[in-house]
Amino acid sequence: MPTIKLICTDIDGTMLRPDHSIGPRTKATIQAAYKKGIIVALISGRIRSSLVNIQNELGISGPLGTLNGSLALDEKGKPILEHPLQSDEIHHILEWVKHTDLNTFVYTNDNWYASEEGYWTDHELTISGIKGQILSFDEIEGRLGDRSYSITDRADARPPR
Repeated sequence: MPTIKLICTDIDGTMLRPDHSIGPRTKATIQAAYKKGIIVALISGRIRSSLVNIQNELGISGPLGTLNGSLALDEKGKPILEHPLQSDEIHHILEWVKHTDLNTFVYTNDNWYASEEGYWTDHELTISGIKGQILSFDEIEGRLGDRSYSITDRADARPPR
């Protein structure tokens, strides 16, 4: 039988329970694999800092796949693969969404920004454990420089009643 050298796992809806916690059996299994020298890579749409919090809870380190594959980092946090949006793309997208009613989120390696506070910003904080910043679109663009990895909206998703 081949020796297992690497475990890659998604986070939300896979490794984490519905309440976004790690079950004791899952935690013990991942820790046992890590102690045997198996590399454990966490993969997610989340930002790096959110995944590092999960690594810390598990007592492991290793590579990360973040922001739905637009940024992959080695165990020291150095980019292995990155596909950031370019500053002109960021500008174009933010200029467009200014004139919509979209609840817009912008993600960088370690931070997230939103154009308004509400249900979805609270939801993001609950899931990621990282407090984002609520800023105007111009302020968001000013903070990004040329390093945004994801811009999303929640236009078709409504808060539960």
